[in-house]
Amino acid sequence: MFGKSEKIYNVYEKPEAAEPTERVELVREGFSFFAFVLNFFWLIFNRMWLVLVGYIAIGVALALGAQMLNLSEVSVMLLQTLMNLLLGFHAYDLQGWSLKRRGYRLAGVLVAESEMAAERRYYEFAS
Repeated sequence: MFGKSEKIYNVYEKPEAAEPTERVELVREGFSFFAFVLNFFWLIFNRMWLVLVGYIAIGVALALGAQMLNLSEVSVMLLQTLMNLLLGFHAYDLQGWSLKRRGYRLAGVLVAESEMAAERRYYEFAS
């Protein structure tokens, strides 16, 4: 169905944007390795402030719960890894949710080899 290197991108549009380049955001589907490994930095880079606050709150709650339950350091590390893994799997969904909160709407889905090819394909069909 898809080629080996093709990826799925969700296209979000902001109709009231002044500049055409600011009107479209592409969000890839799948696992985000950078969100898994560099979670805080990835959330800040993508301006996902509300998700960052939620991520920190869940991390603090997990730490306090682990301390109250006297969990071992290995258990705490496994919980943190699980939380990061969940963020990696849901990072692009959360990015789409953040874009919707900023006034973007889901305009469609594209399949392309890269983000640049997906953007080119979007503008070919949009014009």
